[in-house]
Amino acid sequence: TASLGGSAVGTGIWFFVALAGLDGVDLVRVRTWLSAPLTTTLLLLMIGTLAWHTILGLQVVIEDYVGSRGLRVALLIAMKFGFVLAAVAGAIAVLRLAVGVPA
Repeated sequence: TASLGGSAVGTGIWFFVALAGLDGVDLVRVRTWLSAPLTTTLLLLMIGTLAWHTILGLQVVIEDYVGSRGLRVALLIAMKFGFVLAAVAGAIAVLRLAVGVPA
């Protein structure tokens, strides 16, 4: 998980530096920025690593602090489902913007 944390930090720093370098953040500029394959790839990597990193962190918290086995299992399943759903929704949004699908 150390390399995963490094990937999340690295893509996070890239994201904030890249956004700061944009001259305004309107839809046309963001679509133009996202149409570059490297930008799309790095943003998808960031979404995936942040989701996975968060899942791993919350899993530890749930396993350590939820006493009831049934509740622990239910929370782990719900948490993982929710974060995978959010990551897929984020990836779809990025890909739609990158290929120019109308909003």
